Amino acid sequence: MNRIVLRRLTSSVKGLTVQTRQVSGMFDNHVAHHRDRASAAPLLEHYRSSWPDVSPDRPVLSVPEIPERTVSDDVLKFEFTARFSSGSEFFHPHLRTNPADFKTILKVLLEDLPLTKQEKQIFVRMVGKRIRVGNGEVKLTCNKFPNRLENRKYLIFQLESLLREAKNLNAMRGQFVEVVV
Repeated sequence: MNRIVLRRLTSSVKGLTVQTRQVSGMFDNHVAHHRDRASAAPLLEHYRSSWPDVSPDRPVLSVPEIPERTVSDDVLKFEFTARFSSGSEFFHPHLRTNPADFKTILKVLLEDLPLTKQEKQIFVRMVGKRIRVGNGEVKLTCNKFPNRLENRKYLIFQLESLLREAKNLNAMRGQFVEVVV
């Protein structure tokens, strides 16, 4: 087994002395072996042989496809939060900005969405409490990204995904028979 000698410089009253100690262990040997390398490529190659092979019949994870835009920007209403006072530093002194500064709200009326009556019923059940029943306004909020524009894009993506799923579920409605137990 290889042994590594670690040297530590310590100062003393008489001058500079060198203390040595021997360290053994698989991890220390491994670290010492790869310490002089400029990149992590040798380390990756060492462990790559133990990685599982990707078989062709196994599904590969993919990026979700962006749904086609069906709702125009004219009917979408966005609200952004902006603070210009020093009040956020009082409550959040460790943060540069207030955590709620990037919150984005999307509001759209249910009647402005391109859905049939049955699809609207499915859509209302999907959004749940995010709809105001009195005026039929859907309100989606997002604070996922530290950028208002990214939050806006994500909300549009979520709305289009909800619309697409409502249409898909309505198309599948006749294929299944409801059984009341």
